[in-house]
Amino acid sequence: MTRPSRPAELLGGAQQLPVLVPHDRTDGFLATRRRHDRNADLLGLDTADVGHRLLVMDVLPPRARYSVAPPLPPVHHARMVSGEHPGEAVMADEASDTTRWTRATVYPDMWVDPDDDPRETDAQPVDERGILLDYLRNYRLTFEMKCAGLNAEQMARRSVPPSTMSLLGLVRHLTEDERHLRRVMAGEDAPKLYRTEEDRDGDFNGAVADQAVVDEAWRAWRAEIEHTDRFLAGVTDLATRNAGFSDYGPEPGGQVQLRDILVAQIAEYARHCGHADLLRERIDGRVGQ
Repeated sequence: MTRPSRPAELLGGAQQLPVLVPHDRTDGFLATRRRHDRNADLLGLDTADVGHRLLVMDVLPPRARYSVAPPLPPVHHARMVSGEHPGEAVMADEASDTTRWTRATVYPDMWVDPDDDPRETDAQPVDERGILLDYLRNYRLTFEMKCAGLNAEQMARRSVPPSTMSLLGLVRHLTEDERHLRRVMAGEDAPKLYRTEEDRDGDFNGAVADQAVVDEAWRAWRAEIEHTDRFLAGVTDLATRNAGFSDYGPEPGGQVQLRDILVAQIAEYARHCGHADLLRERIDGRVGQ
């Protein structure tokens, strides 16, 4: 199929496109989703079909013309069934014994409903520092939510073989990352907790199915976040340079700005939230942004 080159081709050759809701860089997760669904409605697209998600052109002015993604072929490997909870959306995967499900009822591709989502606040960051800290907060919460309701065996399960990753291993890994930030930026004496020269994957290898290990991992992760946030609260200039040894960049031992460290930390959480998506889905089938 030839991909339509202009939005008008998707609208039956219409020459006048509707004025769509523009992107706002301060939008939260659900605000962005609501804007996408509103624009899809304006274009006459089915918002329930993931193949019809809008490709938002963030660099365009408010009244600029947006392009839309062409519809994808229907997905036949899953079927919708009723969940055990009222209003729960569930997809049964015909290729495995795992049933995909979500507690969300308003937006079925979300993790929870808006009223239950701790990532949604009235705060609207408008400057670079505020936006970076908001993204970091959101990804931390997203990761924590992905681990909710699991026992020690499930947390330690390597559910996507042959990968040695587990959700518990990720908690320990991200704890090391938080610790690394204050070691580099604040110059604090914060040796690694789990990794050693003999076992560079100790954060994952030591993630065993023991409730005491799980409890300690969460305690350490939250403690390191408190240390990070305390440091960040006292530094307002994103151009602040590292006080400790930096192993970022091609030349270890060089200078790095706080803004670079924050972007790297956000990218690290975003990357591992993607891993957590797959690990959790393989554990009990729960899905959602």
